Amino acid sequence: MKRIIFIIVAWLAANTFIAANVLTPDFNFLHYTTDNGLPSNCIRDICQDSEGFIWFATDGGLVRFDGVRCVTYLPRQDERVTAAPTYVMALCMRGDEMIAGIANGLYRFDRRLERLQELPLVYPAGMRKIGDGEVKSAACGKDMTLWVSVEGVGVYSIAPDNRVMALYEFPELDNYIATVFCDREGGVWGASTAGTGGIYRLDVSGRRFLSFPLVIEGHKTTLPALSVFEDADGGFWVGTWRDGLMKVDRESGVVTEIPDAKSGNIHHIHSIEQYSTSRLLVGSETGLSLYDMTTRRFSHYCQTGHNRRSLSNQFVYPVMKDREGGVWVGTFYGGVNYIAPDTKHIKTFIHSEFANSVSGNVISCLEEDPHRNIWVGSDDGGVCVYDPATDTFRSYSLKPSGSPDNVHALCAHGDKIWVGTYTGGAGTLDPVSGKWTPIPLEGVGTDYSCYAIHKDNHGTVWMAAGKSLNRYDEDNRMFVSHRDLGAWVVDIAEDREGRIWVATQGNGVFLYNPFHDTWENMLPDGKGGGLPHSHVNRITVTADNQVLVATAGGVARYDGYARRFATLSFEGFMGFASSVEKVGDMYWITAPTGLYRCTDERHADRYTSRDGLPSNEFSSGVSLVGRDGRMYLGTVNGLCALFPSDVRSNDYVAPLSFTGLSVVNAMTEVGSALLPESLNTIDRLVLSHEDHTFSVYFSALSYANPESNSYVYKLEGFDRGWIKADKDNRATYSNLPPGDYRLHVKAANNDGVWNKDGITLDICVLPVWYASWWMRFVYIIAVVVLFLLALRYERRRKESEHNAELARVADNKEREMFRTRLSFFTIVAHEIRTPVSLIIGPLEKIMERTGDFPKTLRDELGMIDRNARRLLSLVNQMLDFKKVEESALPMEFKHMEIMPLVESVVERFRPSVEHRGGVLIAEYPAGNFMADVSPESFTKLVSNLLNNARKFTRDRIRLRCAPDTEGKNLVISVEDNGIGIKRENLEKIFTPFYQIIDNINESRGGTGLGLSIVKGVAEGHGGKVVAESEPGKWSCFTVTIPLRQECVLPSEPLPPSCAASQGGVEVASDSAAHTLPLMLVIDDNTEMLDFIASSVSGEFEAVKAENRADALEVLRSREISLIVCDWMMPVMDGLSLLRTVRGDKALNHIPFVMLTAKTDTDSKVESMRAGADAYVEKPFSMAFLKARISNLLDMRRLLREKYSNDPMTPITVLAAHPEDNKFLEQLNSLIEENVSNPDLDVDFLAAGLCVSRTGLYSKIKTLADVTPHELIRIARLKKAASLLTEEKHTVAEISDMTGFASPSYFSKCFARQFGVTPGNYVKKLREADGAPAMH
Repeated sequence: MKRIIFIIVAWLAANTFIAANVLTPDFNFLHYTTDNGLPSNCIRDICQDSEGFIWFATDGGLVRFDGVRCVTYLPRQDERVTAAPTYVMALCMRGDEMIAGIANGLYRFDRRLERLQELPLVYPAGMRKIGDGEVKSAACGKDMTLWVSVEGVGVYSIAPDNRVMALYEFPELDNYIATVFCDREGGVWGASTAGTGGIYRLDVSGRRFLSFPLVIEGHKTTLPALSVFEDADGGFWVGTWRDGLMKVDRESGVVTEIPDAKSGNIHHIHSIEQYSTSRLLVGSETGLSLYDMTTRRFSHYCQTGHNRRSLSNQFVYPVMKDREGGVWVGTFYGGVNYIAPDTKHIKTFIHSEFANSVSGNVISCLEEDPHRNIWVGSDDGGVCVYDPATDTFRSYSLKPSGSPDNVHALCAHGDKIWVGTYTGGAGTLDPVSGKWTPIPLEGVGTDYSCYAIHKDNHGTVWMAAGKSLNRYDEDNRMFVSHRDLGAWVVDIAEDREGRIWVATQGNGVFLYNPFHDTWENMLPDGKGGGLPHSHVNRITVTADNQVLVATAGGVARYDGYARRFATLSFEGFMGFASSVEKVGDMYWITAPTGLYRCTDERHADRYTSRDGLPSNEFSSGVSLVGRDGRMYLGTVNGLCALFPSDVRSNDYVAPLSFTGLSVVNAMTEVGSALLPESLNTIDRLVLSHEDHTFSVYFSALSYANPESNSYVYKLEGFDRGWIKADKDNRATYSNLPPGDYRLHVKAANNDGVWNKDGITLDICVLPVWYASWWMRFVYIIAVVVLFLLALRYERRRKESEHNAELARVADNKEREMFRTRLSFFTIVAHEIRTPVSLIIGPLEKIMERTGDFPKTLRDELGMIDRNARRLLSLVNQMLDFKKVEESALPMEFKHMEIMPLVESVVERFRPSVEHRGGVLIAEYPAGNFMADVSPESFTKLVSNLLNNARKFTRDRIRLRCAPDTEGKNLVISVEDNGIGIKRENLEKIFTPFYQIIDNINESRGGTGLGLSIVKGVAEGHGGKVVAESEPGKWSCFTVTIPLRQECVLPSEPLPPSCAASQGGVEVASDSAAHTLPLMLVIDDNTEMLDFIASSVSGEFEAVKAENRADALEVLRSREISLIVCDWMMPVMDGLSLLRTVRGDKALNHIPFVMLTAKTDTDSKVESMRAGADAYVEKPFSMAFLKARISNLLDMRRLLREKYSNDPMTPITVLAAHPEDNKFLEQLNSLIEENVSNPDLDVDFLAAGLCVSRTGLYSKIKTLADVTPHELIRIARLKKAASLLTEEKHTVAEISDMTGFASPSYFSKCFARQFGVTPGNYVKKLREADGAPAMH
């Protein structure tokens, strides 16, 4: 039992110590561990260099920290990282040089190369080396002498030139000095825990260290010590192993004992640092202690698991205060702890289970009672009251079980406190007795949620329950509903006029005037005069009666005169406002991102947990300004309090430094070819064209709140203005043009204090090798040379162009003369063809007459015929050549057999060759073959080759026609054994009109166009012609053309020859057999008119006309049966007349025969498309013309008979062209629509077709060879035949339906027209269909 009691007492004593000494919520520790880039959480020393970087000595190497990034450096020897242990034991600054004591030696940090290199020490002969032991401590004296303690070896003194001057040994301590310290007067001290331990001081002579005994209560003693420190006033302090902190007189050794320290609560003191004028920081293995030299009291800080802002580990080794005022605390297991400079004077209160503290962490409401006590409600700890005078809290329980309530509303009312809870209703709390009295809500009871309570100036208590605003009824001691506001009510306030302001989350603000009992709802209006947002968190009525509203969209101020809200905008603050207070000219706004201090100049300063706040996230609507001026703010992790007037800005001008270089997204190591030394020392950074993207990193060495530091940069020579850097603190550029630049960087600390000097870095971007200066020199020389060459070339070019222009002018003149001659010859040729036709035509008639002529006369007539036909051949050749020149020779390719085509030409030439005593040999392959050729053009090609050979051969012509061996080309060669061609004339013979004089003298001459036509046809087929010859022996012309062409028309058989009919023209009309049909002959040549008229006499009565006007007059005055017209006439040619005739409804039925000297296919096609019924080329055979006319008229006669005798043949069969077809369709439709109409006669049709009676008669007579009355009867009979085939009506019915007077007359007409009675016609139809006949 005694043992159990002892354990309980010991536990209570320990907790009493913790409660009284551990938690003092003045420091918030920010932790840096391996999660933030440290190589180890064991921190043995901390130092700040002259540039402002913070250095950590860790078990994983030396670490440089710039507030954002940790860079670890390992010891190097011979330009290589050593494999020795990497834990760093001690740090000190020797001027601007960082000295690091590592387990096996002493190293210096080379700022230029950013490397940790071994210090090149020079030892006296026989002296032990530093590497023989482990470095424990290092310090730099006033004279730059370096003092280093090495475990098991002693203390070294090292001169500024790295000469080791002395080694001091301590045999009584086993040569173990834990700490070496240099004071401001030049004294050197050592502290040890070995043996009896103690303090040692270097004597005046500097030859040895003497023991420095401590005098405690008049007795000299030696105590184990770990640390020595000199404060700002020269006070000398010793941190002992187990006897706490002592202040010592450095002359007498007299110790001023520290009560708390001597009690044993602080032991193993590793470091002492001055925090302020009257306070010291003490690092020990029991945590961090703050000693107030005025009150001689300690405040202790240690690790508490519930508070993430507490010390990370209780084993504190180094403590260092930087030049900004921040404190760095190194621990053995928990990394680095940082305390921001105390510029904000923020006091924090965080819940603790072991100490007097606020009852919860999530602060939900605040209220000040008449005694200036601050009542605090929380979501997780119920309600408590804070006494600022005693700095203590008292908690209250609202439930009998003692479990904490979720409190959301507080209101002081006399000696009682109104409390509103979540789901537990509202009630009153007696601060003295702690009694809780719930107050019911009418109709609800006590189970409701209350988020706001307010007592107005008249003593009325208002309470918000959910969406309703309620008023306390003192008579019935309950709350009664006053108004439903449609959204959750979260705050109630009252202005000086006694008006009640109510905040809702979702329905804006309501203003209630209790004097007039009126309500006004204020919402966002989108016009600038409403609220920024309908979600309202807090309404604050300031001391000068301003109404401020904190909403999810910002802060607004109410203008009572304009009765509208004005949104307050501040640079640096945007968005959600949790609460708002105004103190003096400053607006204080809480938000989920921190605390904002805003000025009337519309600027906002942001404070976060780095500035001492317990959390960056503030609770919605929780703020209070006490009557003493202190402002209380609730967060989700505790309560904070501050005097707004004490908050000052951080005025530290942060030094700025370059911290790294990234090229093409890869960090560049210092010492590499690209970055031979640090960016802070390099003269110029040189980048090649391959380094197209690079980033320069920089950092402002202000550690109070690095995330809030600001940076701007500008690249001189590229940027026009300053650019704000992103959060990664770097300037990035891509694809800079070659040249020299200067990068300027400026920075500001967390409170906007700028380092206006900034830093600069010169940057040179080299061009690619072909853009370097020496290549530019080469380019200049090359340009000069090229310019001279260009001048020379230009001069020659102009000369060449001048000569070419002269040649072109001469050639154009020659071509123009050639075209003029060709046009003249062509016109003459066209004019010659008509006289030739008048020669050949009558000559044929004379030679066809029966009877004997004298032989001499017959021979003379034959000579005339031969020369006329030769003249015609020459004319045709001239016209063909013109087509070749104008690319108008028809090239309509057809896939056809070649042998029959060639053989037809050969057979035409064979008689004339044999007549001259020669032989024509044609050689073909064994089988027939096909090729794609233009028949007409190909025939001309073969004909001209044979004709040329015939003129110059002696007695033999050989033609070969066959595909080549590859099967791709058709080869035609014509060889003769004539006089041959000289070599110099072989290329000229294909020139138009070119003739070899010698050949002409020896042969029959010609036009000189035949071979030119051969060449044109061959090239038109995509081929070529080659001439070979041996003068006096032979000549050979070879044509090669492809077997296949791209555009090929369907193949057609060769047209059969048209035999001229020897019989007369049959008269179609049976009503006027003695009257010949009228033929209109139109030609501007009277001889041709007379010749044609005399030739057709007996078959036609010819009516002659020489021009268009005469022709149209005849057509309109007489019933013409046939038109024969020449194409080429003055004023209007035959084609225009044809189009006029076909466009006239009264004339378009007349057959039209076109006579022309045009032989090309395009003219033929154009004529036929215009409506010609026949196309006859000049010169023509009269027999052929008469046969063509006879065939045309016979075909029309057969179609008329078919229409008349066949019941089912439509009338459109009579149409010879589209105009006839259209007329006949209209005529047939008009008859069928009125077939039963008894008024259907000639006049009815003429009126319906809009033609004259005479014109209708003539047109129908020409087309159908019947009168209009007969055509009406035939149409009615055909309609009857159609009805008979349907077998739906009787004969009598059909007779009536088709307009006949009686069935018998109908049957007689039907039998006379179709040769069968109506009944037999139906019978035949059934038999044809296979159906049985009906009787």
